Amino acid sequence: MINGAPVNALDYGITGDGSDESTAIVAAIAASIAQEVPLVFPAGTFNIGSTTISFGGATIIGAGREQTTFTYSGTGVAFDGWTDSGGNLQGLGIACSNAAATAIKLGNKSYFRSEEHTSELQSRLHLV
Repeated sequence: MINGAPVNALDYGITGDGSDESTAIVAAIAASIAQEVPLVFPAGTFNIGSTTISFGGATIIGAGREQTTFTYSGTGVAFDGWTDSGGNLQGLGIACSNAAATAIKLGNKSYFRSEEHTSELQSRLHLV
């Protein structure tokens, strides 16, 4: 790995093949935080099962919200970014298959309970 280069999700065995890849995704996020570099995902669909992914302190970059999609089947929170060090999601789509699920939680705010919250989240976080 080149010093200062982003962490590539594929280097952690993440394939986008439909299987639950939450363990590998958590490991890749931890590596990007430790190295203080972004974590980059290619286009594809990445299954996180029912695991809440904590991304506080990480920058996670996808190929675009319609090209890089995370699927979540739980009833809780898919991505939790509440930490003192913040977090950054760029170019990602998050699909929750359960109506009770929340796609992104930041502090006491939850977003993407339904499509009607999409524009509110984009205006608050300036997601692309």
